[in-house]
Amino acid sequence: MPPTARPFHSSVVLALAALGTACAPTLYAPTQLPTPMLREAGELQATLSNSSLEAAYAVSPQVVIHAAGFLRDGNDLANQRTAGAWLGEAGAGVFGNLLHRDVRWTLLAGAGGGRTWWEVTGDDPREYAASAVRGFLQPNIGWVSPYFELVGSARVSGVRYLSFDASGFSPDQAAQDGLTAANVTGPLWLFLEPGVTAKVGYRWVKVFAQYQWTFKMSEAPLPYQSSGLTIGLALDLAKWHGDWSF
Repeated sequence: MPPTARPFHSSVVLALAALGTACAPTLYAPTQLPTPMLREAGELQATLSNSSLEAAYAVSPQVVIHAAGFLRDGNDLANQRTAGAWLGEAGAGVFGNLLHRDVRWTLLAGAGGGRTWWEVTGDDPREYAASAVRGFLQPNIGWVSPYFELVGSARVSGVRYLSFDASGFSPDQAAQDGLTAANVTGPLWLFLEPGVTAKVGYRWVKVFAQYQWTFKMSEAPLPYQSSGLTIGLALDLAKWHGDWSF
């Protein structure tokens, strides 16, 4: 596998992502895709995992505002490694149905900023820290009922790194993995991030699981995490639950 793509396949909880990538630098990692599948004005949807909190509110029958926060912080003390990241975003979008009232779609746009860090101490100390801003455009389409939801998404993210500081990497390693300030902060990095989300429960509370993939849309090297899994709880406060038929 190329050194610029870091896999993440088996961890169930995204808070473990920092530990899963601590043995290799990872500048960009997937965050939870927002999937509010709304039906009516005044509807509030939110999701909570132990690494993220997202909320969306329908301000009209077709317009939604949304916000999200992400935090990953891990310590592998036995191997003297630490890694983490945080990100905050907000935005707006539109929503509706497609041929059937239970087939819903949303189109979301948003922007925000955050920071990521990675450090290894001991005999071979290395570290980096970077700050960045991100903007995204994301369509969702899915089947929504009081008992389950199944949603497909495809986010396009544009990331601009505002700062990058690193130490301890050899010139060859820094060049191979793109861990130089000129490489990291120079271009606008584009990522395609498709994903699938399933929610199961009853009316207002559901358990959700989301798996997503990340594809870097440029040839320049940049260490990134190629996939991720999020599991948590979803809340939906709405009136339409009492007026539904299969």
